[in-house]
Amino acid sequence: MVKSLISFLFLLQSLTAFPQPVQDTTFLVKAIQNSINAYRQAIGGQAKIHNGSKYLPPKEAGDYHPYFLSEDWLIGNVVYDEEHFDNVPLMFDILHSRLVTEHSSSGHAIQLIVEKLDQFSIAGHTFEKIDNASVNGSLPDTDFYDILYSGPTRVIAKRQKVLREKIVSNAIETLYDERFRYFLFKNGVFFQVKNKSAVLKILEDQKQPLKKFLKNNNMIFSDDKELALKRMAEFYDNAKKGDL
Repeated sequence: MVKSLISFLFLLQSLTAFPQPVQDTTFLVKAIQNSINAYRQAIGGQAKIHNGSKYLPPKEAGDYHPYFLSEDWLIGNVVYDEEHFDNVPLMFDILHSRLVTEHSSSGHAIQLIVEKLDQFSIAGHTFEKIDNASVNGSLPDTDFYDILYSGPTRVIAKRQKVLREKIVSNAIETLYDERFRYFLFKNGVFFQVKNKSAVLKILEDQKQPLKKFLKNNNMIFSDDKELALKRMAEFYDNAKKGDL
């Protein structure tokens, strides 16, 4: 349907290149506008999100891939060029930090323009662009960070994969190594945290209550670092508010 509409639109535009009687011209203008409206409706009103460049996938690597969670399309939501789009097929290339979607008419993979992309959600994870200058340069760079906890003591993760090649049986094998880094927000800046001790040092004014909280909940930091970080930050914020 979409290809037919596009072909018809091109035909109508070519006809307007030649002199037409006033009535015929009016008809053609209306027909062109109707075709445009039909095209927009056919792609679910998401023409604007298809404003991107063709995506060239990285090297194939067997069971390894450069994407977050899956190398297949995942349905998510996007804030793009100040508009919200729902139910969009997405893949997040965390080798190059590029969000990829599928063009509805051609089926080609396209990468969205980074400058127009503010936030997106995929598989229950919300990624937000954080300007490094806004946090006094405390992050590795301006990038999309996974928001694990959005309270005053924010917890975020930088999801990244790194290309590595090794020689196996006289052949080069391509691997994508996963590297996740975690950051805790306090006093206007982010601190990278790798273990429980680092978290307790940053939140030292609630160190003993936090240790007790972990013990009472049988929570071992190294078993589930992301969950522990979220729960500790939430506990800290509630303690500071006096809700505990």
